[in-house]
Amino acid sequence: MNLKAYWAGNFAFDFLKMQFTIAVTMALFFGFEMGLQGAWVTYLVLPFGIIPFSYAMSFLFSVDSAA
Repeated sequence: MNLKAYWAGNFAFDFLKMQFTIAVTMALFFGFEMGLQGAWVTYLVLPFGIIPFSYAMSFLFSVDSAA
């Protein structure tokens, strides 16, 4: 398997999983009128920072259980 295709596929899948969670969270914020109007910006850019960080930090550990 092509390494770039592998990581691009993993990123796309993780991104979609996070977007689903974010969509549900934002729906609850607005549904219960919690007054967090600026939170949607943070939630929309969160996957672009946390997913690459998680991938980069995963290379620090050679054993999954050590992470």
